[in-house]
Amino acid sequence: VGLKLASLQNGITDLNGTIRFAHGREVIEPTTFSIGSAHGNLEGRVDSVNPLNASYVLKADSIKLSEIFPSRPGNDLINQLVVNGTADGELSAPRFSARILSSGGSLQNILYRNFDLTAAYKDSRLFALPFIIDAFGGSLEADADATLGASPSFNATLKMRNLNVEQALRSQNIDAANTVHGFLTGNVAASGSGSGWDRIKPALRGSGRLALANGKLVGVNIVADAINAVASAPGISQIMNVAFMSSHHGLLMDPDTELQAASMSFQLAGPRFTTH
Repeated sequence: VGLKLASLQNGITDLNGTIRFAHGREVIEPTTFSIGSAHGNLEGRVDSVNPLNASYVLKADSIKLSEIFPSRPGNDLINQLVVNGTADGELSAPRFSARILSSGGSLQNILYRNFDLTAAYKDSRLFALPFIIDAFGGSLEADADATLGASPSFNATLKMRNLNVEQALRSQNIDAANTVHGFLTGNVAASGSGSGWDRIKPALRGSGRLALANGKLVGVNIVADAINAVASAPGISQIMNVAFMSSHHGLLMDPDTELQAASMSFQLAGPRFTTH
C-alpha cells in the first residue's frame, strides 16, 4: 500500500503488513514502510476502541525531517528513532503517553546524542518528564508541563552540565562564539502564560544560577581595560604604576581574560532580567 497525506511533503510508500482481528481486538503485526529515504517499522495492539486501550512501537532508521516537513532545515536528521507509546481513556478525552529515543542526529544545527524524552497528554495538559539529551560536550535535562486551550500556560525547568559555550553559540551562528569560551553548568526555572511571545513576555517569571569554568574572553582583557582607564586620569598614572602595573605586567599584557571560575544568579520578571 502507498498513501499521500496532505500535511506531509512525501507520502508513505511500500507499506507492507498484516492486521489481525479477533475477539474484539486488533493486532498490527510488524509492518514495514518508507517515508522519503527513511525506512520504518510499526507494530501495535488495540484491545478496545471505546474506551480506547492501545499500544504501539514505532522504529525508523534515519529520518530527514525536510523530506517530511519542507520548512525544516535540510540538515535536521534523527537516527535510530524508537517510540514506545500507549493510548487510553474515553474517545472524548483520550490520554496518550510515549517514550521517544534516538541514538543521535542534528536538530536546528545542534548535534546531539542519546535523546530520551518521556511525554504524556491528558486533560488538556502536555507533560515532558523528563527530557534528556547529550550536546555540546555536556548534557541537558528538562522537565516541562503545559496547559493547552484558550489560555495556555507552562512551567519548565532546565539543568545544564558542562556545556561547551563556544560550540553552543557557534551552532546558532552567534558572533559571541568568537569571544566567549568555557564550560557552562547551571539551572533555570521559568513559567508563563499566553498564546504567543508578545503575550507570554509580560507574564514570564523565573530564576536560575549559572557557572562558567575554564572560561576565556578572547580579545578582551577586562583588568587591563579597567586599570588603563583609571591610570589615564591626571596624576594617577605614576601611582598606579608603582602600586600595581609594574608588578602585574604579564596580566595587563594578556590579550584575553582568563576566567577560571565565574558564576551568577538571576531572576526573570516579564521582560526584565536581573542579576544578583
